[in-house]
Amino acid sequence: FFSACPMATYYSMDLAPVAPAPNQRPWAPVGIGVLAFTMAFVAAYSWAATGYAPQELYTLTVPTSGVRSIVGRGPVPMARYPFVPNPMRPQATTAPSEAAPQEPEAEERDVKTLMVVRLTAFTLLCNAAQRWIIELLSIAHLPYVLLGMCLLPPCLGFWKSEYTVSYGYGTATALSALAIYTSAAHFGCAPLALAHCILIILYGVRLNLYLLYRETCIPKFRLFRERIEERATQRGPRLARAPFVVSCGFLYMGLVAPLMLSASWASLSAGHPMTIIFQALIGLAYLGFAIASFGDLQKSYAKSKNPGLVTGGIYSWLRHPNYTGEQLMWTASFLAGALAYFSAQAFTLAQGAYLLVSLLGCVGINFVLAQATAQLEKRQAEKYGNDDEYKSWIGSSWAGFGVSQ
Repeated sequence: FFSACPMATYYSMDLAPVAPAPNQRPWAPVGIGVLAFTMAFVAAYSWAATGYAPQELYTLTVPTSGVRSIVGRGPVPMARYPFVPNPMRPQATTAPSEAAPQEPEAEERDVKTLMVVRLTAFTLLCNAAQRWIIELLSIAHLPYVLLGMCLLPPCLGFWKSEYTVSYGYGTATALSALAIYTSAAHFGCAPLALAHCILIILYGVRLNLYLLYRETCIPKFRLFRERIEERATQRGPRLARAPFVVSCGFLYMGLVAPLMLSASWASLSAGHPMTIIFQALIGLAYLGFAIASFGDLQKSYAKSKNPGLVTGGIYSWLRHPNYTGEQLMWTASFLAGALAYFSAQAFTLAQGAYLLVSLLGCVGINFVLAQATAQLEKRQAEKYGNDDEYKSWIGSSWAGFGVSQ
């Protein structure tokens, strides 16, 4: 609610009739989409986290249990919201030795409520950052803006080592793609090029939301993150992580570089062979995104019900759809950018540099994902190698592309 108010005001001003030209605010539709998604997500998750409808949350600070709800839903006892203190009522003080331990259910509600607060703060931060970023988006400044967007988010790894390849990954790709989309829409690039940018925006946002849910709602992953941080701290000071952080930033630059090539795509006739191939590559990239997203969604749901091996659904064909889907997405994205480069009527040194960076990014991310696939295959074989279900599963499914270390 509190994130929606300033965002709605800002974007309604961008869409006002007094705007000098329609293309002067090309990011406004994206902002409206972000606003709608954020409002829906916060409302749905607040309901799921507390068990009550979002409008009931407005009664959190009612001073007495008998006051009627402002939405007309009857008396709402404050006991229903034990995880939110009432600032209008003096809190009882208890000696530390007499303090009752917090119940697991209440602690879990605290964690979920914190997730909603984090999401709201993240939305406000993106709203403020976007307005500053837009002022820098010009053809002259864009390469430097992209470099900064790819190098800064991985610096979260100086705080938590694992964040370099999780939140840093999703944030760098989403913000960079948003910057390119804004510039491309402003200069009237082809719809296919804009669809390419939207894909990477969706990927980064989806990844961050999934990571936030997993870290906040599944205790195992919080412990996993802390173990990674503990090992990283034992290896040396935080500044020793700089080479890894910077290398990840350049890798992310390689992943979004194809968007710069796609932005130069010259719109050809609908039946032109190059156009058909370009459309097919963008479609394959979206297919890879869908496979990876559905794989994460199915596995999270299945693990919440049964911590064992997941072999149904999409996993009956692909043993690691999240890795295989990403490999398909990034490879198709690179090929689409390369096709746009070779179909251009004029070649420039800058475009050649983007092509080289794109190639390095594609090779790098495929190598990383192939290693992750091989490692997961090895762990599963060690854990379930003697299980008949596992043997039947690996005989009827594909592991994807994997390389051993």
